[in-house]
Amino acid sequence: MLKPSFAIAVLVAAVAPAAARAGDVVMHVRDIPLGSRSLSAAPRPPQFNMLAAHWRGFGTVRYRVHHLHGTWSAWRIVDADVAPDGGTGSWHDGDLDWTGAADGVRFETTGAVSQLRSYELWSRVTTAPARRVSAASMPAIVSRAAWGADEEIVRARPTVSPVLRLAVVHHTAGTNTYSRAQAAAIMRGIEVYHVRGNGWNDIGYNFLVDRFGTVYEGRGGGIEKNVIGAHAEGFNTATTGVALIGNYSAETPPRAQQDALVQLLAWRLDMAHIDPMSRVVYTSGGNYKFRAGKVVTLRAISGHRDTGPSECPGARAYALLGTIQKRVASTGLPKLYAPAVLGVLGGPVRFQARLSSALPWTVTITDSAGAVTAAGSGAGPLADWTWNSATAPKGRYTWTIAAPGIRVATGVLGSGIALPPPLPLPPPPLTLTNLAAAPAVIGPAADGTGDTTTVSFTLGAAARVTAQILDASGTS
Repeated sequence: MLKPSFAIAVLVAAVAPAAARAGDVVMHVRDIPLGSRSLSAAPRPPQFNMLAAHWRGFGTVRYRVHHLHGTWSAWRIVDADVAPDGGTGSWHDGDLDWTGAADGVRFETTGAVSQLRSYELWSRVTTAPARRVSAASMPAIVSRAAWGADEEIVRARPTVSPVLRLAVVHHTAGTNTYSRAQAAAIMRGIEVYHVRGNGWNDIGYNFLVDRFGTVYEGRGGGIEKNVIGAHAEGFNTATTGVALIGNYSAETPPRAQQDALVQLLAWRLDMAHIDPMSRVVYTSGGNYKFRAGKVVTLRAISGHRDTGPSECPGARAYALLGTIQKRVASTGLPKLYAPAVLGVLGGPVRFQARLSSALPWTVTITDSAGAVTAAGSGAGPLADWTWNSATAPKGRYTWTIAAPGIRVATGVLGSGIALPPPLPLPPPPLTLTNLAAAPAVIGPAADGTGDTTTVSFTLGAAARVTAQILDASGTS
């Protein structure tokens, strides 16, 4: 029974591998025949320094690599995500690991695994890229061009969400011992693997942060825009995905990496006027953990595991998120949160926003020529002013809410301006009414057999119902 498997392994290795070249990255793909003898007998791959696996089934996969001119590594379990851009569908898309220079790999499966595919990449290490000069409140960020992104392999133009609502923190689940130059090679490898391996449009994360505190631009489209990534299936729209390069299941992210994450999130959430300590009601687009339409309450800074079936960003990094939230909230003060405009032109229009502390504030309305049409002011932790626009001519108006030291909130209203997307509605409460039992009292019949009763009720929505029978003492 094992000989045919071994023969298939040789055939696949001869004709099936695909090589994807992107700048300094070469990727080889191999189908690995299953069975204990087949797994150990699979032909040795070309040299690689990054490795990932895809598989079908509900089992788990682990691997070890043979270091170039060295020994075999310890076994590692493949950390799997699902395919947020459509990707490989029923396949588990394992995370990409930096293995260092290696020339062999062995796989071992546990449980039901019906197919296994290996992705071996060689990402050439060059030099550490220079950081981009940043503005006063923006952290230094290494651009895609600086870390060597291959724009030719990007499969589609970026999609931009009208709003940003929260940040999702990840880890790449690879090594923690890379050098500064290797970090850029890891970036290039992740891009190729996400596009050519997982079938995504571009690199999945919006930003990545290495252990030295260097921040990298991820998915293209503009670091100040609400680019929709591929980092949290069902929760990609209106979120920004930030990945810590490394594995933080058993190790704590270094202080430099934590500090850079705080600075990045403080800037990015402030751009969208999001309170880092707030909670967000989000309607899932659907994944294995939250079905489509499921309403989930998330922190403004959540971990990947909060949104789907994953252990990401690792237990140690996840445990830090509460502290990260507080540090982000206290960075770059004062701030303005949740600006809102209620009403339409021709009637009362109310402007509101929260401030991180009591401050003097102003609301200003200007017409298309830039002339001030109306203005209001006040002081305190809440900006709240209503403009009576009954006499305002039809047209396009710009509004701003400003206070000393804050990032000004601004928007437009008037003719041709689309209303902001509505917030998701909470699910209707589940109700159970008209509960009755007929007959209401039952007992053993004279012949010793049990009596019966019929219980009826009305549900407000379809639901699974569990019934429990208790006696007079409350025992089931």
